Amino acid sequence: MKAGNRFALWEAFRFLKEAIGVLGKLPETKENKRRGIEARLLIIVTMMGLVYPEDSFEILGEGERLSKELGDQKALARFQGGIGMYHTMRGDIDLGTKYLENAFQAADTIQDLEILVPVGCQLCLMAMVSGNYLKVAEVAPRVISLLESRGEEHEPFGWAGFNPYLALVSTYGTALASLGNLKEGEALCQKGLRFATQMNDLASIAYAEYMYTHLLMIQGDGRNTVEHGLNAVRCSEEAQLLSLVGPAWNCLGYGYLFLGDITSALSCVEKGLGIMEASGFSGSLCMMYSNLGLMHLESGDRENARNCAEKALEMLPKGPGGFQEGFVRFISGSLVGETDTSRFAEGEECVLHGMKILDEAKTKPYYAYGCLYLGELYAHAGHKEKALSSLRRAWEMMQDMGMDYWLARTEKALKALQG
Repeated sequence: MKAGNRFALWEAFRFLKEAIGVLGKLPETKENKRRGIEARLLIIVTMMGLVYPEDSFEILGEGERLSKELGDQKALARFQGGIGMYHTMRGDIDLGTKYLENAFQAADTIQDLEILVPVGCQLCLMAMVSGNYLKVAEVAPRVISLLESRGEEHEPFGWAGFNPYLALVSTYGTALASLGNLKEGEALCQKGLRFATQMNDLASIAYAEYMYTHLLMIQGDGRNTVEHGLNAVRCSEEAQLLSLVGPAWNCLGYGYLFLGDITSALSCVEKGLGIMEASGFSGSLCMMYSNLGLMHLESGDRENARNCAEKALEMLPKGPGGFQEGFVRFISGSLVGETDTSRFAEGEECVLHGMKILDEAKTKPYYAYGCLYLGELYAHAGHKEKALSSLRRAWEMMQDMGMDYWLARTEKALKALQG
């Protein structure tokens, strides 16, 4: 795995695929099956960083089959965790969740850190993609506590990418921020970044920088979002972590939005979306189109803003979409209502629906954004009292959580209505 350790993920992926191919030509003895499992376990995290290219799914499926044949429950949980991440990144979040929760339950039953840590880490990463921050808050502290109590924070546990302890700490921090606890969340993200920096591990630094950038984006801290967003983009590109590059560009775009640089904001979000589409990372594309629509609206391009909003709504997963549906509906509804006055009622209903989902998911900052955008939509349509009520609610929540840019934007909207 020297290539993987140097962050040449594609070289590691090719090397391991060749090894798997060679093993596949040998007689199916028990020993060769065992070696086939071991080779596939090595490639799991490498393919995740590359967003599961080529025949990744077939490799995972064969690993699952071999594990069942040999009765290897530890390996089986790892492969099912990998299959769950594959489905999540490819857009089937419900199926991905099912696989990962089953894998974690099996790992929890086995009570072996060698399997509990990597599968727990995968479950938290999946939950971040889908926006199930309550799941992260349930799982991450359990695994973190186990690692800390045993002094095994630096152990890789078969994880060939960024350090799993670092990933759990940083992911937990951003999840707490998404649930409204920005102060504790920031402390955890800073802890994760310090840990990664001390390790001097590029992939770990990339992940820690991205998660901290995500938190700063929630907070609305323009200068620091840009600073850490640039670091996240640079490190994830150097580490060839395609699963981070696109989302990092998106967060960086928000940083420029907070600073008033709309041109750079639009360019970054467009680039991030393009990278995600090209890599096949479709699990969050509906949200990315909503983000792009916002940037178009800020730039004055109302037609493209509306088009992005409608595309985001079309791309929503079937069935209960959870956080992603709430996010897309409140943004897309506000964009549709503001760019087409004849569709105000449709936009209002869409925003309110999204806010209800976000409230049920306990994602306080995002619910506060919904209050802001709903207030702006009401103001645009001339419904002053409704606008004031919604904006005041947004202001109270944002002040309580310390959300810089968003609080200032809400105050500006209130002053325009009152003065």
